Amino acid sequence: MYYKINSVKYSINGVILKISQINDTSGEENLKEVLLFEDQFHQIRINPEIDLTAGDIIDDEIMSVIDESAIFYGAVRKATDIISCGENNRRQIISKLSSRGYPKEISESAADYLVSHGYIDEKKQIGMIIRNLVEKKRYGLMRVKAELYKKGYDGAMVSEFLENALAEYEEIFIENCAVLIERNAGNPPYSPLQYKKIAASMQRYGYTLSQIKSAIKSIDS
Repeated sequence: MYYKINSVKYSINGVILKISQINDTSGEENLKEVLLFEDQFHQIRINPEIDLTAGDIIDDEIMSVIDESAIFYGAVRKATDIISCGENNRRQIISKLSSRGYPKEISESAADYLVSHGYIDEKKQIGMIIRNLVEKKRYGLMRVKAELYKKGYDGAMVSEFLENALAEYEEIFIENCAVLIERNAGNPPYSPLQYKKIAASMQRYGYTLSQIKSAIKSIDS
């Protein structure tokens, strides 16, 4: 099957191609319009035999490349619409694009495009999430870690941030743990049963036994 490039137009959004299919019996038919990123368009034109100017005839192989590039363009545009409504990380974008019918590879490539062009900054997101969980929800390190993994952030990136957070927030962790203990169990002294309940409750918040002991000690003093 062969196709004819009817027109090529550069716009603020990319390159618009109007293409018609050439039928052996009835000539040209099935006019369609595709939109590509300009860098995609020039990438396809790297082949010296392909110019992609108005009047050019292309075959199924080139048409397939154009169609795939157009799907990628659509996925990126949809992804930018998604992040304009709220913060999303790479994994969330892939999931949302896939749920809208985009192939997995296209969804992954679109998400990577947003990351590489600075539309998604996962380091900034992780920093903001840690701050919110520690300072507002008073979560301990282990609970923060679980929440970040649940949201789909990269494990190595999470580990790096949490290592820094442990040093930055260590005193705050103890203070927050003490506030939660007093809120839930009142002031000491605590009975053995209360100690057991306090430990279980604070571990659910993500605090270690060492931090819990330090928090209780700070309340005693």
